[in-house]
Amino acid sequence: ADPSSLGVGSGGIKGSWECVCPSSPTLRTMPAPRISHTCSMLEGIMYVFGGETMAGPGQPRAALNDLWSFTVATGKWKMISANTGGGGRADPRFPQPEPRFGHSQGLVNRCLYVFGGSIDGDDAGGSLQNDVWEFNTETGLWDRIFEDSPFMYPEGRQYNSCVAAGHCLFVFGGMDAHSGVEHNDMWAFDVLAREWHKSSPSSVGKKSAAGSGSTTPSKRMMQSMVACGASELYVFGGLADGTFLADLHRYTVGS
Repeated sequence: ADPSSLGVGSGGIKGSWECVCPSSPTLRTMPAPRISHTCSMLEGIMYVFGGETMAGPGQPRAALNDLWSFTVATGKWKMISANTGGGGRADPRFPQPEPRFGHSQGLVNRCLYVFGGSIDGDDAGGSLQNDVWEFNTETGLWDRIFEDSPFMYPEGRQYNSCVAAGHCLFVFGGMDAHSGVEHNDMWAFDVLAREWHKSSPSSVGKKSAAGSGSTTPSKRMMQSMVACGASELYVFGGLADGTFLADLHRYTVGS
């Protein structure tokens, strides 16, 4: 699209904000206040899953596993699956992910995929996950499609980043809160074969801006990652050993 048609020009950008739905901690017809959750958009419907909430100042945080949808056309929230943490009851007939935060989420072929995160605990602990859950937006059902394997798969982690490209879910970085170890590995989960594949990036490329000589991003967490088409992924920023980052890296699939 022409940038000028989007309000972008030499004088900056033109646009306006609107509060579509104010926060309401006590209203049960919309999600509870939360952080470290995930969000995806499909055909005008936004899906919000999990995260952490807190009853009030000074209160302990609690992990969530509720799934909500927000329909842009109607401005209405809908609870798809209820939170089973904090005394909530899970229905064994309809499995769903354990309450978690710091996980990642991608969208492939009308299905949401949730990877990893930490269940219970807080930023310094909890039980790190490396499972993959699929939510089918057409059937409205969850399915744990990967939990363990004799083959390679990523370690449990939180605050990683995840994007979908083609029929694969790409996962980068994150942190093991128990050991304090951060990651800079790239994994691809093939949602059709339901298999993990670890990247072995080529050494061809420009050196990092920091001049380290490495073309692979340093170990980090809380970075952002987006896909540009089906072959290029961009990773920006993050936190590495207490240092805030602003470097930008491009990962080319298949090179």
